[in-house]
Amino acid sequence: GEFFILHFPAIHLNGKRTTFGRVLTGLDVIREMQEGDVIDSVKVIRRRPQEYDPVIYNEDGEEISLKQLLNQ
Repeated sequence: GEFFILHFPAIHLNGKRTTFGRVLTGLDVIREMQEGDVIDSVKVIRRRPQEYDPVIYNEDGEEISLKQLLNQ
């Protein structure tokens, strides 16, 4: 599978990819990464116990929730 860490809004991925996590530690390392760098492993350390409504970006670059997008 593929795993992406994005440093910017990626409107072109709406409806094509799923966002499922965030960086909890090591953000300094993430900020130093360059396009083409390889991630050796990813570990899920806990699952969010509550429902999650991620923020996404519409075609105008405005933040909206997934629920808002699906209700359009």
